[in-house]
Amino acid sequence: MRLLILHFILILLINAYFTIFHIVKGGVVLGYYLFLKD
Repeated sequence: MRLLILHFILILLINAYFTIFHIVKGGVVLGYYLFLKD
C-alpha cells in the first residue's frame, strides 16, 4: 500500500516538474521573442 502511494506521489512530482518546465520555457521563449522584436 505504501509503495502505491509513493508511486502516485512520484508521478505527481514528475507531472508538476514537466508543467513548470514548459511554463518557464514558454515564458523565456516569449520574453526572448518580445526582446528581439523591439
